[in-house]
Amino acid sequence: DLVDYEKLPPVRHGAVPWCMKQYERLFDTTRVPGKDGDKIEHFEVDLERYIAVSRRGVWYKLPLLVSDGGKMRSLQLPEIEKQLERIIKDADANPAPETENAIASLTGCKRNWWAEVREKEFDRGLNRDSLQLVERAAFHLHL
Repeated sequence: DLVDYEKLPPVRHGAVPWCMKQYERLFDTTRVPGKDGDKIEHFEVDLERYIAVSRRGVWYKLPLLVSDGGKMRSLQLPEIEKQLERIIKDADANPAPETENAIASLTGCKRNWWAEVREKEFDRGLNRDSLQLVERAAFHLHL
């Protein structure tokens, strides 16, 4: 909420405040690989806001907003902690197969190669939908 409502105080270098315009890009932003260079994509905050959580090669969508008596509210820290504990328990009991566990490592490869693989293997179906789910998250948390 501090970032969304511009309530976060500016970072200072001595007495000089730094430009805080980039705070809005801290969340809901992804870097998409391209053959000629990457591009930054920023997604508007909406009522579907969530965190992409990964553990043992399994990805989870953890909503940040819940309906409470007809109104939307942010999850409180104890609620998030409880959900993260469930994710840990589930992923430990059901880890991803080795072939799926290495998918996130593609982002560490040479960018033009990753762009080609992304275009070829993640342009349709479940692969595309899964990648979009990760890229459109407010942020990623690896446990």
